[in-house]
Parts: sequence; C-alpha cells; structure tokens
Amino acid sequence: MKSGCNGIDMFAGSFGLVSGDELVQVARGAAQGASLYFFNLAMSSVCPSCKEVMDNISKKIEQLNQWGRNSCENAIKFADDTVDASAKVKSLVQFNGYVD
Repeated sequence: MKSGCNGIDMFAGSFGLVSGDELVQVARGAAQGASLYFFNLAMSSVCPSCKEVMDNISKKIEQLNQWGRNSCENAIKFADDTVDASAKVKSLVQFNGYVD
C-alpha cells in the first residue's frame, strides 16, 4: 500500500493459472534442449576433434540453408552480373572495330 498526493495505491499482487498442456509443452522443450546440451558436453570431453568436426558441419549446413533462403536474390544478382559482363564485352568488341 502506498499513499501520496494522487491518492492511495494498493497492489495485492497477481495470480495466474497454467494449464497442464502448457506445462507439458514447456517441460518437453526444456528436455529437448537439455539433451542436446549434454550431448555436446559429452562430445567435447570424450572426443574434442569430433566436436570440432560436428561444429564445422553445422556451420556448413547453416551456410547452405542461408544460401537456400536467399536463392532468388542470388539468382537475380548472378543474372545482373552476367548481363553487365556481356554488355562490357560487347562494348569492347565494338570499340576495337569488330562487327557483331
């Protein structure tokens, strides 16, 4: 309870209920994350070079996924670069006196 120039303020707290389904989902998420964490921890202690290889593979897969997400933009950039190169070659050929 607080009082001031603006009046009396009372805060009695709050109370919320979590359904059983929500609690099960939270527990499943925590269990999935924990198993991966402990697996990585075990790999680091048992076979550090294996863990390093796994990390490198994981990075390569992430790069592949990133490339797949940006495939449309990459294709447009490639096409633009190809058209620019083709135009440069054509202008060079015309500059040197060669005819198409």
